[in-house]
Amino acid sequence: MLYKKIRRITGEFFTFTKSERRGIIVLLGLIILVILARNLLPALTRPDATDLSQYVEEIARFEESIKQEQQRRADNPAYRNKRDQAFISHGEDESGIHERVTGGRTVTGSKTGTDSMSGTVFREKHYKPVLLNLNLSDSLELIKIDGVGPVLSRRIVKYRNLIGGFVCKEQLLEVYGINEDNYEKISRQVYIDTAGIRYIHLNTADISTLSRHPYLDDYQVRAIISFRKINGRFAYVGQLLEENLLPEETYNRIRNYLKAD
Repeated sequence: MLYKKIRRITGEFFTFTKSERRGIIVLLGLIILVILARNLLPALTRPDATDLSQYVEEIARFEESIKQEQQRRADNPAYRNKRDQAFISHGEDESGIHERVTGGRTVTGSKTGTDSMSGTVFREKHYKPVLLNLNLSDSLELIKIDGVGPVLSRRIVKYRNLIGGFVCKEQLLEVYGINEDNYEKISRQVYIDTAGIRYIHLNTADISTLSRHPYLDDYQVRAIISFRKINGRFAYVGQLLEENLLPEETYNRIRNYLKAD
């Protein structure tokens, strides 16, 4: 009796149709495949260990060569303070003074030297004192100034043409490449002559002429033109400040380039 009851209960839960048995078999097969793949795949795809010994040896040789070169330079006085040492002095020429002109720059000095790497003989630079007219000197003349090279000399000329000429030395600080460090040295070698200043005539200058000057922005240019259209003419340059057309700082910079006649 008990046996029949147990058999009836187990038959209800563990009796499968033919299609269900097939499904169970397939599911078991998939589970087995997943387990096998999980264990076998890493072994099959594991990359071979790379032999880095050759690269390590090359790096070691390279580092050793650097150390040897550094030691060689340390033992050779020609390499010491190379940034500051322009030459290796070995005496003076017969006259004691020599001269070289490079790109229009005259250089004088009393010592010669030899480049230890190329063997080229060259001379220590000593600049002749100069005093140049900042508004009349061209770029070739400006490179005679100690502290001014070809690039900076062209920038000075370009900015001079843009503003209409320099009215004070301090305007050099507005040139890209000139700062407080080199301004003092450069300013001692130039002087200002305002006879050649290029003026802008307030009553006749058009928008493009006013806009080209770096001291004026578009809003200020439009204010000047509008005032002129409404009032006809400027009686004097100071009206720009009196009529609040320009801030005081801008007015003080631009007034030396303006005329109202």
